[in-house]
Amino acid sequence: MQQQELQQKLRQRREEVIRPSRDQILSACLSTSAILGVVGAGVFLAAPYVSPAKGTAAFEAMHAIDAAALVGDLNAETLVVTLATAGAVTGARFLLLGAWDDFRAATDTANEQVLVPLRGNAADIAIVGAVPALAEEFLFRYALVPAISPDWRGALISGLVFGALHVNGGRNAAFAVWASAVGTAYGALYLHTGSLAACVAAHALANVLSASLWLGTYQSSNG
Repeated sequence: MQQQELQQKLRQRREEVIRPSRDQILSACLSTSAILGVVGAGVFLAAPYVSPAKGTAAFEAMHAIDAAALVGDLNAETLVVTLATAGAVTGARFLLLGAWDDFRAATDTANEQVLVPLRGNAADIAIVGAVPALAEEFLFRYALVPAISPDWRGALISGLVFGALHVNGGRNAAFAVWASAVGTAYGALYLHTGSLAACVAAHALANVLSASLWLGTYQSSNG
């Protein structure tokens, strides 16, 4: 009975979802990412003046514009950890969709608005998965972590901020909790690898994989 009621609520919610057009989705994706990039640049430039960690060796190492900070050490360990992070995020999301109704409702609402109008276009899905990942990792990991504290505290606080900003577009408190945990995981990846590129790759890959899995389930259940 409860399962039937849940399915009925999901059908009703799907009927109420207002879907933007493909062009609107891509435009919003690019413009929002640009704004995040500008904010990230502002945080990065302000950090040497306001960060409590300014002047420390850890801050100076992380707060830099060079190959070491942007790319890090491209070795087998970095590749494995990056792929493992993307896989863990994707797997955890898939499991939670079946176990946490509030999280599933928020995910379905957001994805129906963003992914369904793209009609499975692989290039479009790659854009909405990778471009925000680049902007978000630049702001929340590359700029914000060292500005707050170049250690686990910076990773945790930036993750919480990341999660708090994900309560929009039909996403609820459950989704914010999820985003906080994921943001903290990406922060840990950044601390471990020292590589913005690794965080962007893990985030983008998890986004694209999660979107593909969700679309497969959605298309199966909706004919």
